[in-house]
Amino acid sequence: MSYCEDSGYQIGLVPTQMTTLRNLGVPPPDQVVYKPAGIYYVRGDFHRVSDGSASCEWVWDTISLARLYKVLDLLGGSESINLYVITDKRDATFPNPETSFSMFSAIMWKPIITGEEGVFVAKSPYTIQTLKLQFVYMVELTGYL
Repeated sequence: MSYCEDSGYQIGLVPTQMTTLRNLGVPPPDQVVYKPAGIYYVRGDFHRVSDGSASCEWVWDTISLARLYKVLDLLGGSESINLYVITDKRDATFPNPETSFSMFSAIMWKPIITGEEGVFVAKSPYTIQTLKLQFVYMVELTGYL
């Protein structure tokens, strides 16, 4: 098993009590889209700069409702929650998995399962395809990894 599968992707309400996706019985995401800033623009001197907070999406090509609900249990019925997440932040800056994971405080949104954030598989009402779990307003924490 690799670093990413065993200890990379973690989630929790308290930084000292994080649990891995593996412990929840959920596979690691198939894709991770990390955005270090929300807004990018080009200044007059042709240098690209960024503003805004970091965000991240965990994307599963397919995931069962049972596995998704194990992660969404953290919401407690709400549409969003403040939590802590350890995720991959590779954006061509951190090439190695061992150095590319960081802990963030973030807001996790409940995915909307009828559109861009997930769609039920046509032949199975218990499986969702292209599910996106979004973390926004991410603030990187140091000293935990």
